Amino acid sequence: MSKVSKRMTWGMGAGLAALGFAMGAGALMLNERALVRADAQPIVVEAPRGAPLSFADLVEEVAPAVLSIEVETQDPNFRQRRGGGPGRQTPDLEDLPPEWRDFMRRFLGPGAPGGEEDEEEDNAPRGVSVGSGFFISQDGLVVTNHHVIENARKITLTLDDGREIPAKLIGSDPETDLAVLKAEERGPFRYVQFDTGPGPRVGDWVVAVGNPFNLGGTATAGIVSARGRAINTNYVDFIQTDASINRGNSGGPTFDLRGRVVGVNSAIISPTGGSVGIGFAIPADTAQRITQQLIKSGKVTRGWLGVQIQSLSEPAAEAVGLASTDGAIVAEVVEGSPAEAGGFRSGDIVLSVNGVKIEDSRQMTQIVGGLLVGEQARFEIWRDGKPKSISVKIAERTADAEAGVNGGEPDAPAEPAKPSGEAETNGMLLGSLSESDRRRLNMEPDQPGVLIQRIERDSPADESALQRGLAITEVNGTQVSAPDDVAAALERLKAEGRTSALLRVQTPAGSAYFGLPIAK
Repeated sequence: MSKVSKRMTWGMGAGLAALGFAMGAGALMLNERALVRADAQPIVVEAPRGAPLSFADLVEEVAPAVLSIEVETQDPNFRQRRGGGPGRQTPDLEDLPPEWRDFMRRFLGPGAPGGEEDEEEDNAPRGVSVGSGFFISQDGLVVTNHHVIENARKITLTLDDGREIPAKLIGSDPETDLAVLKAEERGPFRYVQFDTGPGPRVGDWVVAVGNPFNLGGTATAGIVSARGRAINTNYVDFIQTDASINRGNSGGPTFDLRGRVVGVNSAIISPTGGSVGIGFAIPADTAQRITQQLIKSGKVTRGWLGVQIQSLSEPAAEAVGLASTDGAIVAEVVEGSPAEAGGFRSGDIVLSVNGVKIEDSRQMTQIVGGLLVGEQARFEIWRDGKPKSISVKIAERTADAEAGVNGGEPDAPAEPAKPSGEAETNGMLLGSLSESDRRRLNMEPDQPGVLIQRIERDSPADESALQRGLAITEVNGTQVSAPDDVAAALERLKAEGRTSALLRVQTPAGSAYFGLPIAK
């Protein structure tokens, strides 16, 4: 999966952020039209072949199903900003170049950030944020983002014809950033449908419609830039597009040329807070599956296995005798979990779940999360150089279950007896663990381990991403308690003709596995 640089800042607010944008090209005014029809039907548009000369027909058809959402929040820490996102900082108009300030004050009105009424708004007891959404049924079910309606006290929908309708929350899911609302007036409403096919391909045209910067209905177009982006969640493989998506587009739809929803806009990456052509949408298959659960029960139920897992590196795969990096290695098994009851051990490598091949840890998390509570799931694993099958009864993932993965606060350890000496091997200087080291790494007083004191640059240890300050506890499944134990174990593996070793390492967050290339 692709990874996005941590240097970038997220644009996941529901409204105004940095107003660094160009007016004119790309802005599209939507005509008013009646939304209520006697016999509302899902909107379907005949897709043109190749690149269209205009998106006007498409936008005209789908716009009645897209709406703006205004949320009055009950979060006492929220600071009111017109078009601002909940919990996000939004700059004043004073941050803009002088030539833009007067224009934007006139355009956005006296309530604009940095405007005449801004001080009064800042003193308001409650904040207001805005976002986007869309109807998925004629009786008024609406899809949007969780972060748009988070901490909502009052929700108001503004339709394409200007009508304002109150709405109530049906349910939301923070893990996928999805929420379902219900309009509190009778329909029928014009609505759109999720794409039920394999989804758009990279290079396909898409159109985003929403409420950027609280300006009202706005349409932008672009192409699918990438698929399967991994961004801050294990439960969504995002679609990346270059259609202009800004704060306020959150929760709005991205359409294909047939008028089917292929994604729900959720986030942008931007150094300025405005669109730079990198936007992310929740894929239709994920959105449809989650919204169906929210409509049915108001919440999303996920399966829980009770393991900490990580993806395999090439050295780690070589160390355990696997020909590829497909699979997920079990770093820790939670005490009292279904995994423990089913016989999982640390160091097991999961190759498949119910016959579905596992490529990496994210995929396994998604598959396990989608298992039914109470289901007897079959896991094919790799243990001690051989395949093995394990059957586990899946439990429900809860907040308490998640807390169990990380464990509680460790007891203050007593000063352990420390082995003497140091050892250098494979680009590491190894030493003994002190009491403070054990406390920092959440280790038990008598837990064996060896401290990594230094990593040489461009060494095998550096290549494996090991870090100074961590503790090696096992080498290829054998516990180590002294620096010489690690050096001797690596020498034995080298003598056996092995090119990599699998190290179990204690970090402040728990155990992890590292594949270490063995120096020749």
